[in-house]
Amino acid sequence: MKKHFLIIILTTFYLFGIAGHLWHKTLPLMQDLTPLVLLAFTLIVLIPAVRDDKKVFLWFLLTYAATFAVEAAGVATGLVFGPYHYGTTLGPKLLEVPLIIGANWVMIVLGALRLSERLAVRPFPSALIAAALATAFDWVMEPVAIRLDYWQWHTADIPLQNYVAWFVTAAVAAYLYRRFRLKTKTILPAWYFLVQGAFFAVLRWV
Repeated sequence: MKKHFLIIILTTFYLFGIAGHLWHKTLPLMQDLTPLVLLAFTLIVLIPAVRDDKKVFLWFLLTYAATFAVEAAGVATGLVFGPYHYGTTLGPKLLEVPLIIGANWVMIVLGALRLSERLAVRPFPSALIAAALATAFDWVMEPVAIRLDYWQWHTADIPLQNYVAWFVTAAVAAYLYRRFRLKTKTILPAWYFLVQGAFFAVLRWV
């Protein structure tokens, strides 16, 4: 019952979020709330996963730290993803990287993992599928993220290396999750992946 309640809350909130982002009068409020919303749903999705397997929390911390380090290097040098900088929408930053971005990305990878587990049993194929899903998510999100000032590219087009770098990063994180046989029974990460993906898809194409 609690699981279904959280799914309803998650879905309803993002439906209101779509409406709030599409209406110009509420768009500034939606942007101001973005870091808090991402933090709240990271906790809502992560806590049940950690209850299933406490080692998931260690994986979350290590993946967050690695992702943050990659982001910091990317912003500082432009060599990882291409030249870009973060805007103000995602909230407080450290080393010019929003603190919340890594947490949300780990949740996206976890959601992609839960979906990939239905398609592949072995760690390596599962990791590749999860990485492909996470990279597809990024492709859908990119134009919306730019429009909402999550980040800005210093090039006319989004560099291909951005997607390559995220595929590799997600594949490594996903492989370690599967290699160490972490088990998450809750469907919340998969649902979060789908709902947030739908959110960005609607804002991209409507």
